Amino acid sequence: MVSPLWRLPFEVLSHIFVHCLPEDKYLSPASKLAPVLLTRICRQWREVAVGTPSLWCSLSVPFDLIRQPKLPFCLDIWLTRTRGCPLSLVLSSEESGQEARRE
Repeated sequence: MVSPLWRLPFEVLSHIFVHCLPEDKYLSPASKLAPVLLTRICRQWREVAVGTPSLWCSLSVPFDLIRQPKLPFCLDIWLTRTRGCPLSLVLSSEESGQEARRE
């Protein structure tokens, strides 16, 4: 038995996914939060999430992640998923509460 959820068109799922984003203006690359989490549910959800540029148009990177060897790869993937849409980027320090914004 197939759930009606699996038959939703790409556009409908895409719109739902946009509403699943955290309320923060700048999103975290955390694997347990949308939009990254949406790519881990199933193949169809991954295709929809990756194919929805508006899910990837903002990013917050804590300074402590800057030293991570995987960060360039993560940023490259994130930027690729924007598909040419402008990216708003924040580099933040949780300790000092300071942010450096680039839009």
